[in-house]
Amino acid sequence: MEDLEVKPIDIKYKNTKVNYKYLVTDDAESLDYFGDEGRFYDVPIKKDKPEKKKTELAEDKNAGKVKVIMEMDELNRALSKDCLVVINFGATWCKPCKAYKPKYYEHATTYKNARFYKSDIDDAEEIAEKFNVTSVPTIIFFKGKKKLLTVRGVDDKKIVETIEANI
Repeated sequence: MEDLEVKPIDIKYKNTKVNYKYLVTDDAESLDYFGDEGRFYDVPIKKDKPEKKKTELAEDKNAGKVKVIMEMDELNRALSKDCLVVINFGATWCKPCKAYKPKYYEHATTYKNARFYKSDIDDAEEIAEKFNVTSVPTIIFFKGKKKLLTVRGVDDKKIVETIEANI
């Protein structure tokens, strides 16, 4: 039989805080204990869900196709291109940004005649302010230093239409 470790813990369950010793194995699904009043508790143990590997692989595979812009000189170099330039303004804390990221990376691979960039509004505040980025995600299209269109939020149909009309 394996050795089980007895650990003290403060348990907060249904607004009741209890300090008890308990036994838990690595594969346990719940924590069982008796409270002071003699009531039996069965508290589920929350476990982290594994990340979706397919998404991670897609992002890693296409990561080199999307360049990061953090400084104004990087922005100026990007805009000096004569081709379509697409900049995705997002943030690490933004759930829609995270959800759209694999699709944006896919577009960078599909549309080779356009240049795709990303900029984190928290890391590149000056650039976000320059283009009046007030919500994320915001995708801005440029061609020959001229701003063509701003898409606020995720409207993939509009994004694809704009890319295809300008490459």
